[in-house]
Amino acid sequence: MNRNSKIILDTLVWTALAVYLVLAAGYCSRQQSDRICTGLNIVVKDSVKIGLLSRSAVRDILVGHSLSLTGAPLDSINLAAVEEILVSHPMVQSVRVYSSLNGRLNIELEQRRPVARIQTENGYRFFLSADEFVMPLKSASLIDVPLVTGLPEFTFGTDFEGEIPAPEETEKKSLENYKFLQNLINFVKFVERDPFWNAQIVQIHVLPGNEVELIPRLGRGMILLGDFAGYRKKLDKLYKFYQRGLAYEGWNKYACINLKYEDQVVCTQ
Repeated sequence: MNRNSKIILDTLVWTALAVYLVLAAGYCSRQQSDRICTGLNIVVKDSVKIGLLSRSAVRDILVGHSLSLTGAPLDSINLAAVEEILVSHPMVQSVRVYSSLNGRLNIELEQRRPVARIQTENGYRFFLSADEFVMPLKSASLIDVPLVTGLPEFTFGTDFEGEIPAPEETEKKSLENYKFLQNLINFVKFVERDPFWNAQIVQIHVLPGNEVELIPRLGRGMILLGDFAGYRKKLDKLYKFYQRGLAYEGWNKYACINLKYEDQVVCTQ
């Protein structure tokens, strides 16, 4: 085969391939437009550990927005709109929605992770998430996270759901409460990550002057932490006391364990 013949053959092959790809794309496009949503495949991550939302609850959210997905043509479903509806729910952190070749619509959802259950002085109760989001208790009130009591009233109302709003710089008292809440969030995040303290601390009570006392799972008394300054060092001091002191004297000997003083653990019976 001479060079000109080879060029002609190559040109014909590439032309045929291009025509095939165009026809195949058109066929796939027609197939896509003809495909019907055969059902929903809903995956709620950490559903056993967190349990804020179930698959049926996700369906209810969609129904509440008048979205009838099953049976609808797949190319008529606005995937971004479905994601936007779900991620606007206070218990949802992220969502991914996509279709499969079998016609099913896949919804992969990640829940917000509660780190504390808050009860303010004016009776407002809510979950506080790791990403600083206020979530309603509702049916999820049995999640095992520390209970925080004694907090002052916040500027947001008792029906508020969403990211904690920062107060105006001129609102001195509200600003102090907001900063205290930020310190509280950092503290409960630390407690959550530490296996020992996560199992030991069941309640955090806020005292006047923004000092804090901890209610332990083991032992009859409370732990006076003071303010949140240096809380890691204070808890490390308490842990060593548990190992060296209470291991011999027993968990129920003291009514109060005071960690406020530098390099000391002061106990009262």
